[in-house]
Amino acid sequence: MATKTGKKPLFRDFADKQGSGLDNIIRSTKPEEQAPEIPSEKSSGKQPAKVEQKKLTKVERTNQFAMRVYPEQYSFLFEMHQQIQNSRQPSRENERITNNTIIRAFLPILEMLDVDLADIPDETELSRRFLAAVRKFS
Repeated sequence: MATKTGKKPLFRDFADKQGSGLDNIIRSTKPEEQAPEIPSEKSSGKQPAKVEQKKLTKVERTNQFAMRVYPEQYSFLFEMHQQIQNSRQPSRENERITNNTIIRAFLPILEMLDVDLADIPDETELSRRFLAAVRKFS
């Protein structure tokens, strides 16, 4: 999407008249920042040269997006994060746990559920379907 000036669009270019912006803004890792691909052996017939791959950080492997939550949901997430942080033993080896970490840890569990996604009229019904899938799973 180009702006009127032809420059790269900024967040404010997506904002509505009240300035609330988009519900989801996604920034993917740039292709040039990703590790190079190793050519396959079948394509050239020769042994591929060893290409040293840069180990990507967690930030480089993830996409970023803005997410809107209700105040009570944010409070719940914040309190869970605080409980995790306060219960940990101090250590340099501890991975940093953030609100994003909690949400990312939940997504693979959500993927395991068989949720009926047909004809969902609203968020309340979607929540009911998730709960039904959790009960069926356990």
